[in-house]
Amino acid sequence: MSDTNAGVPSTAANPTFAFHEGLALEPAGRFLWRGDAAALGIDAELLAHLTESGPLCFLDFEATGLDTETEAPIEAGAVLVSPGSTEVAVFNTHIRTTIPLSPFIQRLTGITPADIRTAPTLDEVARALDGFIGDVPVVAHNADFERTWLARAFAKRFAEHPFLDTIELFALVYPDLPNMKLDTLCRSKLGRRERHRA
Repeated sequence: MSDTNAGVPSTAANPTFAFHEGLALEPAGRFLWRGDAAALGIDAELLAHLTESGPLCFLDFEATGLDTETEAPIEAGAVLVSPGSTEVAVFNTHIRTTIPLSPFIQRLTGITPADIRTAPTLDEVARALDGFIGDVPVVAHNADFERTWLARAFAKRFAEHPFLDTIELFALVYPDLPNMKLDTLCRSKLGRRERHRA
């Protein structure tokens, strides 16, 4: 993980990057926070099992729409977990774009034009996220979509980066779920009710 973001003010000074308010996280640099897995509701035994083979980076984007050619990312969120550690690193920021946010996207994500108006540029976020992920395998829901965003908007190298897809993983673990939608998984298995956010 890159250490180039050290010394940047916390979320109190950067209200644009505050989706995780209420979570037990400490500022660790620009776009970066750290927290204890247990305080964030992550089971220590599960975390140890997940990282047996090495670190993992869980990733999600929110965007102005689904077309990676004509739309733009408006939020990036990632969580880095490492073997033998109960500390997690969190990357989260809105991303500035000139593409208008539709009422549907605003309702779905809770992100408003004011949130992205003064957010960092895609170039700033791309450099930081590239350093955060490094060579660590990425875990994402509908991984092809996230891989396409990473390769097109952030760094071309991600087209060949290792990815694990939670749709496939959850289908193996929970074959009786009615569907593999992220909302279904979050509500039925994680007990979470947040808005659709990165």
